[in-house]
Amino acid sequence: MSQIIGHISQVIGPVVDVYFEGKGIDTDLLLPSIHDALTIKRNDGRILVVEVQQHIGEDTVRTVAMDSTDGLQRGMEVIPTGHPITMPVGNQIKGRLMNVVGAVESVLGAPIEEEDIPKLIGFLKKQEANGKFFSKAMQKETHTDMEEV
Repeated sequence: MSQIIGHISQVIGPVVDVYFEGKGIDTDLLLPSIHDALTIKRNDGRILVVEVQQHIGEDTVRTVAMDSTDGLQRGMEVIPTGHPITMPVGNQIKGRLMNVVGAVESVLGAPIEEEDIPKLIGFLKKQEANGKFFSKAMQKETHTDMEEV
């Protein structure tokens, strides 16, 4: 895909609308395809990946962000990748924690070894038994109408 640069036109929660300007360019060549990934470089240097969900009109696409949209502004540049979001596959990713765009999220990037799995499960069970995962505010409570009055 040619490097046609888009710009953010609207941000509503995780939904980002992107418009592309191209006078005299065929619409099929101008807009990225549905499910294509687009990248937005944030002011702090981090990259946000958004996925095209819908074509709106002749020059705009509606996308869904794969991370927080905090800090995005109208007019920021959006670069199409020309392909959908991809995930790495194979033995090299086993035991690694990955996010929705395929980036390794574990601090050291080291895979979890098989002998460590029972230790991890035991730790999580202890945390759950101690109530560290669920607070009373999150537990379902039932009330009758008389209690409410």
